[in-house]
Amino acid sequence: MTAKVSRDRPNLGVGLLSFNTSLVSNHSWADSYRAGINIARTAESLGLESVWLSEHHFVPDGYCPTLMPVAGSILAATEKLVVGTAVVLLPLADPARLCQQVRSLGSLAQRLRLGVALGYREEEFKGLGRVRRERGRVMDRHIEHLIDEIGELGTLTIAAASHVGVSRAIKYDLPLLIDGAVPFSSVVDWVNEYRAVSDKEVTVSRECWINSEGVAAPHAVADREFGYAQYVSWDWSDTHDDQSNPNDGAAMDQLDEIIEWSRGHWLRATQRDFDAVLAGLYAVGVDRVHCRLSWSGVPLDEEVVRAIAATGAAS
Repeated sequence: MTAKVSRDRPNLGVGLLSFNTSLVSNHSWADSYRAGINIARTAESLGLESVWLSEHHFVPDGYCPTLMPVAGSILAATEKLVVGTAVVLLPLADPARLCQQVRSLGSLAQRLRLGVALGYREEEFKGLGRVRRERGRVMDRHIEHLIDEIGELGTLTIAAASHVGVSRAIKYDLPLLIDGAVPFSSVVDWVNEYRAVSDKEVTVSRECWINSEGVAAPHAVADREFGYAQYVSWDWSDTHDDQSNPNDGAAMDQLDEIIEWSRGHWLRATQRDFDAVLAGLYAVGVDRVHCRLSWSGVPLDEEVVRAIAATGAAS
């Protein structure tokens, strides 16, 4: 029997699964997809409510470029697990095709959270023949198409890394997913603003490292700090334009600062401290916390997954 999260805490999910390889891993892409399905099954068996998938394009390590086939595979391989996309880059998508993919899931779509966002990487827009500065208008047009064609099937969810995303979720009265790079102070403000006008689902993504000590370095990449910095090196901004690329020489020269910054944006806690954070987030109206535990090509740490699941079960 799987554990159940009590109602005075948010539901818990884990991710991000991007199904790629990297210099800090020694597995094939086939291994990555196979492992992702196994991770999802493990998460469900531990009583976790959801897993979350991530999309990018033109990345040499094979970062997943299309999420719906993978989401369908995981939904079919599990019984109750919610599968979320964090995110489908909607201005880069074909909305008609996306609708077809969601409808093809049939009843499985009831467990899908179709998280969508603007995207920010210039090379993705150029590679797909899109204009980045038009992404806002295209995003709105595609959202309206999805609402008309699939309604609440797949639970369309607006991801917000800036306040614009919150405003868009309010405008369309859609569920809200707040990105993990957003500072906690802004998270609370945004949830309060959203809750003043909507009772739809709110998910908060947070970089997490939960274990008995609460301060231990992620051992999966602790001896390869460039891999740790790769995933969390860009600073938060209203437009996601202030990115740092750790592969650039200038950024590598500042690696210590990058790692120190990223540590400050992680939620590193013992299970008891984590439980207190969950209670606080639930009090302001958060329905789900998606714990981000994975880097590019580095599998989720099962010990930490179990600690998170145990925290939710004991709440």
